[in-house]
Amino acid sequence: MAEAFDLADQYPVPDGMSPCISFGPYSTARVAANAATAYVSLGETARVREYADMAVQVADRSPSMWSRCLVRLDLATALLLSDAPDPEQAAALGIEALTSAAGNPIESIRRRSHELVARAGPWQQIGPVTELAEASRALALPAGAHR
Repeated sequence: MAEAFDLADQYPVPDGMSPCISFGPYSTARVAANAATAYVSLGETARVREYADMAVQVADRSPSMWSRCLVRLDLATALLLSDAPDPEQAAALGIEALTSAAGNPIESIRRRSHELVARAGPWQQIGPVTELAEASRALALPAGAHR
């Protein structure tokens, strides 16, 4: 990961949150967001929080609701995977993320929200976790649609 940030320091990169699909270089915020996502898969919650905290500040000023949503879903997952899980805060972040993208979710948001709900399973009796599961189900594709 350090190499990606070193390269971003050596070459001109765009400001803000660059598109996730681009032939140009990623912004530092996009590199941080991708790093957070990678560390979720590795279960390294401290790293997820470090990189997501870097990305969320820029994502919140970005016009991309998807970037804002995905960074929050990564943070929410890290809250569940930590040594001291915080399911209520994780659910609140997840609900905030899904509410912002409810009108136009992309597949990665659907997938990560379902993963978050699955990881929150042990706390399913907690009200906010139940609300998170409902918000995630609401992102289901309409009948007849294909993934």
